[in-house]
Amino acid sequence: MPLPLPALAGEGATQTSTPDHVRARRPSYATALHGHVLIAEDNPINAELTAEILQACGCTTSTASDGVAALTQLNEESFDLVLMDWHMPQMDGLTATRRLRATELARTPGRRIPVVGITASVMPGDREACFDAGMDDFLAKPFTFDELLAVLKRWLGKTELQPMA
Repeated sequence: MPLPLPALAGEGATQTSTPDHVRARRPSYATALHGHVLIAEDNPINAELTAEILQACGCTTSTASDGVAALTQLNEESFDLVLMDWHMPQMDGLTATRRLRATELARTPGRRIPVVGITASVMPGDREACFDAGMDDFLAKPFTFDELLAVLKRWLGKTELQPMA
């Protein structure tokens, strides 16, 4: 059975630290994926947990707390994947993705960074809105480790992750 990531609960989450029982249940995996991932997430707990999982899988990470900061980092660093929350202050993830796509077309035609939309408000039409904004994939909060891993494998490689003893 997939392990839930309870702190990745979406808007309004008030948890301030990861409980020991959640840390203890999170599996450790041998390094198998490679890539630099931008985590655009305004909830610091969600960003920290996601970064820990990505790093345990072999990725490097950077974080941005809103869409404006995400676009700034995308201009300054090279990323292999973006995990983009939809609901952030200053600029939401859909607007940030539209602007990223416009910039990519103007600067580097043919180079497209995969963007995975992440949201807790899963309503009819949300997947379509994600793809209409230029996102490449979609994750609904709360998501499981296995769901996140499937997205990572889809965009960063097909390597099978093996639990560490």
